[in-house]
Amino acid sequence: MAFCPNCGAQLIEGARFCTQCGTQVAAQMTNTQMYSAVSYADPTRKDYRIVLLDRGNCTKTTAKELLMDIFGYTTTEANAILNTLPAEIACNLSFQQAVYASQALNEYGLELSVLNGNGYTDIDSYASKSVYDNQGSFLSTVLTVLGTLTAANRLSSVARWTNPVQKAFRPAYRPAVPPVYVRHAVHPRTAPVRQPVGPVRKAPPQPDRPARSNAPVRDAISPLNRNAPRPSPSAPGPRPDPKGGRGPGGRR
Repeated sequence: MAFCPNCGAQLIEGARFCTQCGTQVAAQMTNTQMYSAVSYADPTRKDYRIVLLDRGNCTKTTAKELLMDIFGYTTTEANAILNTLPAEIACNLSFQQAVYASQALNEYGLELSVLNGNGYTDIDSYASKSVYDNQGSFLSTVLTVLGTLTAANRLSSVARWTNPVQKAFRPAYRPAVPPVYVRHAVHPRTAPVRQPVGPVRKAPPQPDRPARSNAPVRDAISPLNRNAPRPSPSAPGPRPDPKGGRGPGGRR
């Protein structure tokens, strides 16, 4: 029995084209060459892996933030993964983790494939309607499952995936892109705590200053001539010097 390498449909004996998707296949290929190592979903296995094939119609910024939020990658690691596609992005996943993580990426347009120790795993039929709510945040049940992801599920080194993958994860329904992308905070990052530099010094108290008056400033009178009569403003002659002299050029 032969299967189509593109959609997985059963092929008629000796057929050169798939009746479901129209992919050209060679009639002389054996069954193993047609569709190698198809493993059906086993909820008891914990060796599922996710291979990111292509960004599809997802922007690089959104794809980077999804890798950071779901799997806990740093910005540098997420950029390295997206620059070396196809690449393996997760390993040692449980069945439920693989289903939710792959669907979360696929709903934003990313092309990926799910495998286990036996090869490609067909989990398309296990996908739910959506893992996001109307605001683009994870559902509570999905967030609980993805919150169990640890460093053991991330790749320690980024390398291009060279093994052939026959089929991508494509649920039966057509996933709709969430309207607004919200940082899901599956792996919260805490800001570094700033250590106190030293005791806070307070400014020394300033002496009280007299209030400034808006009254016009009058001519100052020397203490020596305090009792001297003031000349009339209309009187001719030089006005007394503020320092006690007779005016410009005067002598004391």
